[in-house]
Amino acid sequence: MSMLRRLFPVVVRSTSLLNPLKTSSQRAFATEVTEAPKETRPTFRKIDQVSVGQLKDFGRYCAECLPKYIQKVQVTAGDELELLIVPEGVLPVLQFLKDHHNCQFSNLVDIAGMDVPSRECRIISSVHCYKMTYLDYQACSHYRLLFEETLYFPGNRFEVIYNILSLRFNARIRVKTYTDELTPIESCNDIYKAANWYEREIWDMYGVFFSNHPDLRRILTDYGFEGHPFRKDFPLSGYVEVRYDDEKKRVVVEPLELAQEFRRFELSAPWEQFPNFRNANPAQEEVKTEKEKK
Repeated sequence: MSMLRRLFPVVVRSTSLLNPLKTSSQRAFATEVTEAPKETRPTFRKIDQVSVGQLKDFGRYCAECLPKYIQKVQVTAGDELELLIVPEGVLPVLQFLKDHHNCQFSNLVDIAGMDVPSRECRIISSVHCYKMTYLDYQACSHYRLLFEETLYFPGNRFEVIYNILSLRFNARIRVKTYTDELTPIESCNDIYKAANWYEREIWDMYGVFFSNHPDLRRILTDYGFEGHPFRKDFPLSGYVEVRYDDEKKRVVVEPLELAQEFRRFELSAPWEQFPNFRNANPAQEEVKTEKEKK
């Protein structure tokens, strides 16, 4: 027995030496239990004022190089540069941003569309001229029935947004332009090959026509689809319904039973969804160009 008692502590020490992970995990577990819980705070991206100043200088530089096309330069969400251009300047501005040695925005990340029906349009009849938003024009049907000959001049309700990236300078820029239901925009497929499907999607969802596009057809909706789903005046229920017919053993398209003729949008909310973010960074900040300073 005395011999076993002498060997027992040696055996225990050798076990602890051969299995160091067990002791370390036990220590880590003990530390985790005894540690006080840390306070969790929401992540917030800090804005570098030096980078913002450089973005503003670059925006002024672009406005000086292309004063004919760039209408406004602004910084949104704290540190995102935007160039607001005329529709005729899509190709010259994008070509400049891609090929100029101080820009080198060689990657097209995305092209997005936006419908803003609250912008004013003109309703001209033989007697009067009205200015109203597109939603009011849709709601007030008596304006169309008041005179037999009524001309509708749409406002620039659609925006087309180009997001481009420069890998050389690790920078992003956003280019915005505008159009209406009738005026086409030049396709930038020859400048950025990635624009092919993006422009097809905008045509499918919003009905914005891109001239000189090699293959402008619908990409998300079915053949023969009526209307453009992302327009604000598109009915929520659609125009037709698609279902599988068990008797015919195929999918059939039928007229919609619960048709919705008109929707009135109320876009204002009585509460603020993101108060911390809204108060920290302004929605947009206009950058004064040299021409505006004079």
